[in-house]
Amino acid sequence: MKNTWHLYSETVFSCNQWLPEDVTGFVITACNPRGELLLAPTNLLRNNVLLNELEFAGYRFRAMTGWAPDFSHGEAGWFVFADLAAGKALAQQFEQNAIYWVEQGTLNLYPVLLTEHTMTTLGRFRSRVRCV
Repeated sequence: MKNTWHLYSETVFSCNQWLPEDVTGFVITACNPRGELLLAPTNLLRNNVLLNELEFAGYRFRAMTGWAPDFSHGEAGWFVFADLAAGKALAQQFEQNAIYWVEQGTLNLYPVLLTEHTMTTLGRFRSRVRCV
C-alpha cells in the first residue's frame, strides 16, 4: 500500500487556462484537512473560504484541481502566484499536509504538517498539467 507522501507525489493537475512554462507559485486546496476525507459540500465550503482569503489578500490565482493519475480522486484548489512563505502559511491555516511549490516551472512537493518529510522535486510542472 502506498503511503500518503507517495500518493501526493503522483498527483496530476487540470486547469482551464494555461500557465507560463516558467511559472512560480503554489497549488493549494482547503479540502480534506490533515488527509481526513470530508463530504463534498464541506470541502466546497472550505474551498470557498480559501477563495475569500486569496481575494482579500489580493493574490493573483487560477482554479486548479489535483487528481490521482487515474482520475479516481480529485481535490479542487488554486494555483496562487505568490511565494512559498505565503503558501506555507495558508496551508497551515487550512490544515493541509503539504502543498505543491512550483519554482520557475519545476514542481516540488513541500511538506507542511507532514514534517517528517523534506521537499521533493517532482519534475516539470507542465508535464503534469492538462488544460481543459
